[in-house]
Amino acid sequence: MKRTIAFLLVAVIFLCSCTSEIEYKTPGSEPTDYPVTVGEVIFKEEPQSVASLSPAVTEMIFALGFGDKLVARSKYCDYPPVVTKRTSIGSSVKPSVETITAIKPDILITQSPIAKTDRDIIEEAGTKILIIETPNDFEELYNCYYTIAAVLGGELSAKEKTDSCMNSLAVRLSNIKQDGTFAYLMTYDYGTATGDTLAGEILSYFGENVASEYEKYNISSYELIEKQPETIVLSNDITIDGFDAEISQLDAVKSGRVIYIDSSCFERPTARLIEEFVTSFAQKVNALPEMKHFETESTETATQE
Repeated sequence: MKRTIAFLLVAVIFLCSCTSEIEYKTPGSEPTDYPVTVGEVIFKEEPQSVASLSPAVTEMIFALGFGDKLVARSKYCDYPPVVTKRTSIGSSVKPSVETITAIKPDILITQSPIAKTDRDIIEEAGTKILIIETPNDFEELYNCYYTIAAVLGGELSAKEKTDSCMNSLAVRLSNIKQDGTFAYLMTYDYGTATGDTLAGEILSYFGENVASEYEKYNISSYELIEKQPETIVLSNDITIDGFDAEISQLDAVKSGRVIYIDSSCFERPTARLIEEFVTSFAQKVNALPEMKHFETESTETATQE
């Protein structure tokens, strides 16, 4: 997705987009911190304790200044390092319901659904469960921070706290010069970062995503070769040699314009991790060899005839 937002004003613009999900509930004309409504969940007062089943959410909680409220975390949460001292409560797939109900945090936040049987037990024990969807673009990432800030600290300070976490990344993205075209291949069956993915959008600041008009990571090898992206991006757990022979037809591959990346920032997206990725990726782009264009075999044959 092409971004036309002026990032220096990003906080103001995104705040407007948040109001459809988080609404002020006030008795009069003056805004108040609470209640805060997120979907069907209403928070009438400031929670004093929170547990997280998502590494990304845990990092956001600390970045927003609410680390002292975190009483439990998933077994995968490892940042910031101090979080490992908090009680482990399993994972969203297999939460330790007994431990959660014993601790009884005011709120449990997760980015993945919890089984209904587990959810019922946890809620009956007095803990509210908040599910925050994994973001698919910058705006949704902003909204994740905003939602957590509003729930844990009230609406009045949510924008300021969110901006403090997101503005550095916004400015960094706004300073990137878009150049050329790319395709980010994530699997050997041509699973590709399409226009409806966070990876596809973040990388589009560097160049035009040839899969931007596609959805759900789906583009065929034929369509990819037809579009001839000038740069191929691969997750570092796969190699160009692992693809079928068709990919060798790409001019980018022949030119050596292949970049391998650590995709963890898209699997557990936070402003810090994505900014680190952007910095690293910019260095790799600058080190790419010059793009060359090769004639196809049919063209060469026709010329010879």
